[in-house]
Amino acid sequence: MPISRQSLRNFLNMDAKTNKLLPDFLGIGAARSGTTWISKQLESQPGIWIPRIKELHYFSRSPKYLGPSHLDDPHIFRRLFARDEQYTKYRYHLARAIGSNISRPSLEKLKWDYRYFFGKPDDEWYASLFSPAGTKLKGEITPQYAVLDRGDVKAIKEMMPQCKIIFIMREPVDRTWSLLRYHQKRGRKRLTDLPFEALKKEALHPAKIAQSNYAQILTTWREFFDQDQLFLAAYDEITEHPTQLTERLCQFLGLPPVSNNPNQNTTEKKINQSFDKEIPPKLHDILVDFYYNDVKKLSETEGGYFSRWLERYNR
Repeated sequence: MPISRQSLRNFLNMDAKTNKLLPDFLGIGAARSGTTWISKQLESQPGIWIPRIKELHYFSRSPKYLGPSHLDDPHIFRRLFARDEQYTKYRYHLARAIGSNISRPSLEKLKWDYRYFFGKPDDEWYASLFSPAGTKLKGEITPQYAVLDRGDVKAIKEMMPQCKIIFIMREPVDRTWSLLRYHQKRGRKRLTDLPFEALKKEALHPAKIAQSNYAQILTTWREFFDQDQLFLAAYDEITEHPTQLTERLCQFLGLPPVSNNPNQNTTEKKINQSFDKEIPPKLHDILVDFYYNDVKKLSETEGGYFSRWLERYNR
């Protein structure tokens, strides 16, 4: 369900100890833009704690976000037996958690998994997921948060006024094709082998378009979060300047420089990579036409990598 006013009032009435459990930062996307790489860099920092499951989807659990979450349904029976996609994902993560607790038993890990998989999703439950962090900075990364509507972003700001926001973007055509390939890699229907019109329909699905609508995303989040609370980056930086990108991120979060962390790994190797397959030229041209005006406007207002993406469109 979306964040309700009553839920927010209940949250604001919590004691100070519970409020302190809330995240210090959120990674809001975009999907297939390097969020897993960012997560790995953060995990390697001794001063940071992030949950065992990367995408909690707490704030995007409403069906209105076109990505159903099991958190929208508190009934354990349906989570365990229903065939809908969100419950299949739930059981996948649950099975992995059980396997992990068998192979590498840990009381702390078992307690967190029990709370996550069998707790009742509400604001107090969400805050409790970060209790193992102790004095470390804590946060989570859920790419779907990028498309939260104005009301839910406002509620997050009221809930966590000092929270910092991490948003990494990718050239929209590449991002769309990577997403299609990734879904195929994960064993879903063979999207990239569909007849052209069906493939085009998948590429221009509203959910995929929404996460590439960077102008709207930036407008929504900037309305409620100050500029110094927003960390913006481009996927290109991961392969071109990984160390500098990680240094920027550490500085943004108030962490020591990367050079002070012997465990830091700013590798250029791609993480969570989709399988290799070139985008059909016809589809590429259609997507360029579709995103051209958006990228052009962002090039004019933001510059930077948006201008480089515009040059790639060769128009």
